[in-house]
Amino acid sequence: MGQGNGSPSQGGRVVSDALMPIEYTTGKNWEAADFESSFLEEVKNKVLAKWEKLGFRS
Repeated sequence: MGQGNGSPSQGGRVVSDALMPIEYTTGKNWEAADFESSFLEEVKNKVLAKWEKLGFRS
């Protein structure tokens, strides 16, 4: 806690809950939007074939 007028080593702490209310009762109700589940196999294969050439580590 190094900002403000108080001591940087003593003071309050914050615990943040980032879950949506529905996650407590029924679980998630959305679909994943990521590389694995959002693209056709041919698109994923094309990207993965060029991955290192594009400068990324595999």
